[in-house]
Amino acid sequence: MRLGKYHKQIGPGINYRIPFIDNVLVIDIRERVREFKAERMLTKDNVPVTIDAILRYKIIEGRTNDAILNVENFNEMIQQVSQTTLRNNIGSSLFQDILSKREEINQHIRSIISNEASNWGIEVTGVEIRQVIIPQELEAAMSKQAQAEREKNARVIYSESEILVAKKFDEASQVYTNNPTAYALRQSNMLFESIKVQGNTIVMVPSETLNSWGFGNLAMTVAYLENTKKAATAMEKKEDKK
Repeated sequence: MRLGKYHKQIGPGINYRIPFIDNVLVIDIRERVREFKAERMLTKDNVPVTIDAILRYKIIEGRTNDAILNVENFNEMIQQVSQTTLRNNIGSSLFQDILSKREEINQHIRSIISNEASNWGIEVTGVEIRQVIIPQELEAAMSKQAQAEREKNARVIYSESEILVAKKFDEASQVYTNNPTAYALRQSNMLFESIKVQGNTIVMVPSETLNSWGFGNLAMTVAYLENTKKAATAMEKKEDKK
């Protein structure tokens, strides 16, 4: 500055100035970070939120004069613009979009701030929403909603599995209907498995079932059950040795 008027921009190195006439203003062109927030703002669907965000920006090296001449305090100005832009954007967005489309909101806010800051020789390098804070009552309600959604999905999956099992049972019944021998063998296998697992257990078998297996008299039935029990005992001993 010379006599209160912008004179020229000088770089690093040895420079001279006229005492009492020239005034040197030093501008830091390194990237800077500013925090800004929107407190207790209502989203488009009337959800109260508090949002913390950060802004990264720097002075364009060849336009430092714009940062000095076009605005009184560029640091304060860009922070105010950032906060206002964030409030306007939150007010026009749905709460779910703020959570799921955060990157899109960051880019939109950055583009708006960049358009404003370009007149001051400032380049906006990034905007990031760090935290979205909601009231505890709403947080508890959202937790219950998420839990109910998970329970609903679990019930749907369980119902679908029941349908698949029922279809398999229907296919098996068709096989057993057309093949009585296979059905009898299946019943015999189920009886064997129950005796093997339970051990000393009395199993009541209807006489009609025994007739279908070919055991029409008591002697054959007793013999069959004894043989089944012996087979189960032998299998248990074999497993114990392993």
